[in-house]
Amino acid sequence: MATIQGNNGDNSLIGTANNDMMWGYDGNDTLWGQDGNDQLIGGNGSDQLIGGFGNDTLWGEDGNDTLWGENGNDQLMGGSGNATLWGADGNDTVWGENGNEDRKRTRVNSSERK
Repeated sequence: MATIQGNNGDNSLIGTANNDMMWGYDGNDTLWGQDGNDQLIGGNGSDQLIGGFGNDTLWGEDGNDTLWGENGNDQLMGGSGNATLWGADGNDTVWGENGNEDRKRTRVNSSERK
């Protein structure tokens, strides 16, 4: 498993074809896991996390984050800001937290698109 770490600035991190563990830390980060079963942790700031192929786990943590699971059976956890969670293909599990409850939208699976 590759470990890829950012710093307290704004980071753009790209994973490998294998399983990755990625941390953005502080700042407004973009983390892209690509292939493999990846674990992406945004940290503080408004982050964009993209799982890619594989069964990925994405934690937005603090900030107004956007999480895309993409292909695979993914787990997406928004964190304490106003997060946007997109599961895409696969059987995904999503969790929100302390965000703006007036803007909730739910899509159970991709076959329900209209």
